[in-house]
Amino acid sequence: MKLASRDQQYFILTVISMFALFLSMAMASQDSGLGNAINVSTSDAYALIESRPDTVIIDVRTPEEYQAGHLNGAINLDYYSGGFLGRLKALDKSSTYLVYCRKGIRGGMALEMMRSLGFKKVYNILGGLALWAEEGRPVDGKVIANPMAASGAAPSVASGP
Repeated sequence: MKLASRDQQYFILTVISMFALFLSMAMASQDSGLGNAINVSTSDAYALIESRPDTVIIDVRTPEEYQAGHLNGAINLDYYSGGFLGRLKALDKSSTYLVYCRKGIRGGMALEMMRSLGFKKVYNILGGLALWAEEGRPVDGKVIANPMAASGAAPSVASGP
């Protein structure tokens, strides 16, 4: 079996190194806080709410989901409504916002929209309200924490104070 020449080995090593550098930069910038628009854990979100009572909490789920259970003090801006973008544009860009949905997908998309609109302090709860409730954090109402339980058992329900 013929070994690769030194030039070929150098080229392969260079390509691997560049890929590793690119990957580490991409991972670091994913939640780098460019303009402080970042994804946060449920514990970080809870700490934000506790330390900054002026934080505006936005639930981007449907009105039906919101009525079933939501974070205390949250306002409902339905991501799927036709006026969602207009309602975002009307918000004060200098305020601090915490957005969430059920699992973090719509919240993440809302985060990106708000970032592109020039909001500087916006945070999305990774795992959404489902993870928040599963971890026993307070909610108003009842939240179905895991309706797709693999066991086939009835969904777990978390309730707040």
